[in-house]
Amino acid sequence: MATTIGLTIFPGWTDSETNGVANDSPTIPCDSSARAGEWVDIGQHLRDLCAALSTSSSRAGRFALSLYTDDVCLVRPDQVAAIALIVAEAVTNAIKHAHPTGIAGAIEVRCARAVGGAVVIDVIDDGVGLPEGFDPDADGGHGFEVMRSLSRQLGAKLRFTSTSLGLRVRLRSPAGLAVSPRRGQAAPDSHEQRYLDLLEALPTAVYTTDAAGRITFFNEAAATLWGRRPELGDTWCGSLRLYWPNGEPMAHGDCPMATAITENRVVRGGEAIAERSDGTRVPFMAFPTPIRDPSGELIGAVNTLVDISERKRSEDRQKLLAREVHHRTKNLLSVVFSIVARGMDGGHTMEEARGLVLGRLRALAATYDNLITTSWSGIELGDIVRTELGPYPAQWRIEGPEVMLNPKAAQNFTLVVHELATNAAKYGALSEPAGKGDVRWSIDDVDDAPRFAFVWQERDGPQVSPRTHRGFGSLVLERVITQDFKVPPTVDFAPEGLTYALDVSLAAITASEGETDHHLFQPEPRVA
Repeated sequence: MATTIGLTIFPGWTDSETNGVANDSPTIPCDSSARAGEWVDIGQHLRDLCAALSTSSSRAGRFALSLYTDDVCLVRPDQVAAIALIVAEAVTNAIKHAHPTGIAGAIEVRCARAVGGAVVIDVIDDGVGLPEGFDPDADGGHGFEVMRSLSRQLGAKLRFTSTSLGLRVRLRSPAGLAVSPRRGQAAPDSHEQRYLDLLEALPTAVYTTDAAGRITFFNEAAATLWGRRPELGDTWCGSLRLYWPNGEPMAHGDCPMATAITENRVVRGGEAIAERSDGTRVPFMAFPTPIRDPSGELIGAVNTLVDISERKRSEDRQKLLAREVHHRTKNLLSVVFSIVARGMDGGHTMEEARGLVLGRLRALAATYDNLITTSWSGIELGDIVRTELGPYPAQWRIEGPEVMLNPKAAQNFTLVVHELATNAAKYGALSEPAGKGDVRWSIDDVDDAPRFAFVWQERDGPQVSPRTHRGFGSLVLERVITQDFKVPPTVDFAPEGLTYALDVSLAAITASEGETDHHLFQPEPRVA
């Protein structure tokens, strides 16, 4: 229930450094007639307090003071004065400091029951909040010290939350300060206290509602999952926004907790996505269970929320892995098909074709073995070159910095170096004992964009000339490299020896880019 009181500000408040304590502070209403062991509705005292504040406090301007209370919020009589003083100090502080420019403002006092009968009281203003660097747990004058001291005496939690929307002062009673929500029940016994402590300590999000779906309790884990602290009395769920697993918006009235209460049945494993105030989304599973009294009447529900973010990430990784395996298998089969088709295209004898096909497949298999060993993180270029030129250590000089190739580039360079080494052994520098060669690569910064240069250069071998038959080797050395690296290589059949050079962006060969399918088997026009 809500009571709205027009609070008109009159002159007479002190401007001394009291942080909101007036010289003529209002009398704090207190039910002196209550006997020890009886319980008092703090909501009624807060209504009297707000009425007293509206007639005894003020500075220039106007404030609209609103009071929202549950129907019954019971506390012990000896605690009424302390609670009322804390509320009075918080309201007074808001009146004095929330709007220093004197514009109209609004103050809300909210009193609600929590699970086990604990009481939560909020004083909320729409002002400027606390000054930057101000520590409400240590700073401030007499008013702040009064609130802190009284809350310690009560054994209650006092929290100050300052945002651009204003200041919230929250007083939360411990279990045992107040009684359960139904009038006339006894204070929580030690068993109930242990139950409440257990709920607060659980790492799993738990919250409860009444039979109308209004939130009556939530633990810290629930607030963490939601990314906010909802108002007690909010309905169905404490998240800011909800979504279905497919990303479509979900109304709070369609959430699993709402289903459990409206249909009076247990719901197990209902999935939804909670959106926090910072925009992040948390997928969760809900396990709401109705709560019934001894007569079987529905009196509320308890819900456990399980954060399944890690499970969803694992599922996404599995889906990505499945797509990656499909893609790599498709790519590998395409390359193998091309190797076989080009090797058997009629330009070689059967024995030559067999040797070419097996050599290329062995080189490709070695690359895939290395990639699997490194979990597809890549292969160092020097390892590829040294493996292919291993049989000719005395005839080749290999120079270059360490460059970790991504899987696509590793496959391409394996095939390129294999083709160059095979051709050199058959027709070039490696076909004669005196033949020599250099393989070198370097990295240079060009306009803050690192470039990678690779050079294969043969010398002291037989005179070479361009071949008229364009087979798989020509396809790899020219078309595939151009297609994948977006830069054509330079191939020079100089009389003194073949030179093959490539200059590309370093990012093109080292960044973790998605692989492209190699349609190497597409018809390539022959050059007569």
